[in-house]
Amino acid sequence: MYFSAKILVMSEESKTYTPSESVKEANQPAHYVLMTISVIIGITGVLLRFASESHALAIVSNILFIIGVILGFKAVFAILK
Repeated sequence: MYFSAKILVMSEESKTYTPSESVKEANQPAHYVLMTISVIIGITGVLLRFASESHALAIVSNILFIIGVILGFKAVFAILK
């Protein structure tokens, strides 16, 4: 499974776009929806960090924050691609 996913990623990276295709790809609403969702998840993680002194809640908030950051990076790099 890892090998097939790596081939898929490599095949997507090798595609070159013309300038008009690049702008069209960067302006797709899916990228910005993903970025909005990642910001909401990240802010939820930050707010939960200050909500309570519970150790379990701190772990959940850190996980939410990390998921938000990863999704945000994914959206930004998809736009820059």
